[in-house]
Amino acid sequence: MGRDPVSTPRSQDMAKQDTASLQTRIDREVALQFKELAEVRGVSEAQLLREVVTDYIENTDVDSIAEEIRRTMEKRIARLTRKK
Repeated sequence: MGRDPVSTPRSQDMAKQDTASLQTRIDREVALQFKELAEVRGVSEAQLLREVVTDYIENTDVDSIAEEIRRTMEKRIARLTRKK
């Protein structure tokens, strides 16, 4: 994954760490609300996004999600093999 093309002192600090870049599209209204939240908290949108993503990952039970996916796939495979 590439680094941001603009180099600022803050982005240079982040580049010293083992980082990756995320890029996505969201609804314009959601983006404006997110920007306002960042401003109210006194942080950049990038910093707020890092915090949100980190919090989500730390509070998500990955093992449960993986188990649910495994069960779903087993059911689908069983249905497909029965059709033959």
